[in-house]
Amino acid sequence: ILPYQQVIRANIGDAHAMGQKPISFVREVISLSVSPHLMESAPSCFSNDAIQRATEILGSVGGQSMGAYTDSVGISVVRNHVAEYITERDGYPASPDDIFVGTGASSCIKNIMKLCLTMDNEVKPGFMIPVPQYPLY
Repeated sequence: ILPYQQVIRANIGDAHAMGQKPISFVREVISLSVSPHLMESAPSCFSNDAIQRATEILGSVGGQSMGAYTDSVGISVVRNHVAEYITERDGYPASPDDIFVGTGASSCIKNIMKLCLTMDNEVKPGFMIPVPQYPLY
């Protein structure tokens, strides 16, 4: 018998699986970015903010297409917005040149670990992993 009445599953960061409602703005921007024709054929289905953001993102990628290759460090306009947010939040200037945007936590953690392991140092790096651990480790 457990000493508690209920277990609340955190589901490894999957907020939707835990019942959080999707944030529609993000979905709108993604929809418009991958299907820009929707800005003309169905503009009333999307907020003006989402149309503006998708237009800005598309303007910063090759061929104005999300199918184009991007910089390895991420889409420049996204990195600029992240830097602006950090500067405003922390009161310390952040540079987009110091920001790398990845496809998710797992891939970013793997890339950082690979980078640390391939550095040519006299002292080889090690990693301390917190417990409970994230399954990626």
